Amino acid sequence: MSKLLKTKELAEMLSVSYQSLRTSRVTGILLGVEAPKHLKMGQTVRYELETVEAWLNKFREAQQ
Repeated sequence: MSKLLKTKELAEMLSVSYQSLRTSRVTGILLGVEAPKHLKMGQTVRYELETVEAWLNKFREAQQ
């Protein structure tokens, strides 16, 4: 099982604001590309580290 990140942890990791991540869950866009997928467990939101790493690779490719 992949490590689960809290929104605050991911915001720090990506150097984006907490609010930007919250907004991306509604809009589906983060930093101009499709936002990383999140898990919603009741009112708790988590991001799988493996999913975020795959998203980062796609983000890097989109920037080239």
